[in-house]
Amino acid sequence: MTDTDTPDTPPALKVKKSRGGQPGRDEYRFVFCKHAYRFALLGYSDEEIARELGIGFIQFRKWKTRYPVFAVWIKKGRARVSARVAKALFKNAMGFWSEDTDTRTTTVTHPDGTSSSTSVTNAKRKYYAPNVTAQIFWLKNRARKHWYDMVALPAEAPVDPAEAGKKIRDAVKAIRSLEGLDAGEEEDVAANA
Repeated sequence: MTDTDTPDTPPALKVKKSRGGQPGRDEYRFVFCKHAYRFALLGYSDEEIARELGIGFIQFRKWKTRYPVFAVWIKKGRARVSARVAKALFKNAMGFWSEDTDTRTTTVTHPDGTSSSTSVTNAKRKYYAPNVTAQIFWLKNRARKHWYDMVALPAEAPVDPAEAGKKIRDAVKAIRSLEGLDAGEEEDVAANA
């Protein structure tokens, strides 16, 4: 694909015809680009797009490599929907004002049996507060360095098992001494029980 090609210009292809004169089932046609673009906009995976186009996944992958314009259309659809989601997420994270309309219809029945309806539409601005979950999600993905959950602990030298065992024995002795038990008293208590 050259710099002048866009997803809107079909590539020059010679489509091999099947016996009936129609393109074969697995043969690439430019119309598949537009369909794949629409499915990508809907958030379909590659496997789902292939199924909707009526081709196998292996054939789908071949088309993506053999016809770069096909892959570009899919990327373009996914990028567009991702941009829309990012815009909505940012809007929710920051808070926003919205114009809401409230329409009320009043029906009046007159004494002569006829009725008339009047509709009153009120436009009012409503503020939607920032969404904390959206803020957290945005910051963890956009400013990962500063908002990452994991805290890096300073590197420590590996603990020697003998040293760790000594510290545990010392801690047990300290607890026993606080409880009023000495090592000798514990043996007497165990023997009497």
